[in-house]
Amino acid sequence: LTYLTFEGVTSQFVCYTSNAIAEVALAANGCDTKGSGSLAEQSEWLCPSARRVLFLTHAAATFAGALGCIVSILFFVLVWNGPDFKAVRRYWDKHVGGFSENMIRGHVPPLLLAIVDITVVKRRALLSSIPVNDTVIAMCFALAYLILVNTVSYLNGGYYPYPFMIEFLGRKPLRWIVFYFAVTGFALSVTAALKMLSRHYTIWP
Repeated sequence: LTYLTFEGVTSQFVCYTSNAIAEVALAANGCDTKGSGSLAEQSEWLCPSARRVLFLTHAAATFAGALGCIVSILFFVLVWNGPDFKAVRRYWDKHVGGFSENMIRGHVPPLLLAIVDITVVKRRALLSSIPVNDTVIAMCFALAYLILVNTVSYLNGGYYPYPFMIEFLGRKPLRWIVFYFAVTGFALSVTAALKMLSRHYTIWP
């Protein structure tokens, strides 16, 4: 749970799969997303439920997408070239093979999926109509994640999921506070970029 990749990929999987199921349910049952239409053509429970799911997945789309982008970007910025991870890559590439390639395959798709979801899958009108406080969400998630990481570290004798946390942050509260605000600011920047894409490059009306 302390690995951001797990949280990012899981969030995207749940959000994107739920959105796809809702869209299929709406299309297959003659529903429309505004709730109008003949009752003879619409299921009394399925259509309203599918609309709620569609609303929730659009509300969570920017967060899930930003988390996926952060997973991809921070992995290559903070982890990939770290001396400890380089040693791990060399060891497994030598003894098993394909480790570095698998790491790339696992960390590039979240970024690409986020962009495709925002620009191709999501409905622009619905996406822009949902009020979401990105600052509060980013600050709360970053705080919850860093508390989780440090709690797990405390319970496991100083273990951290990423080598840079041991090397640069360790048990220094001030560094963690600076890191928290840096991560929050970066998350807001990524979120703003995704919102810009959703306003100007989506193919849905």
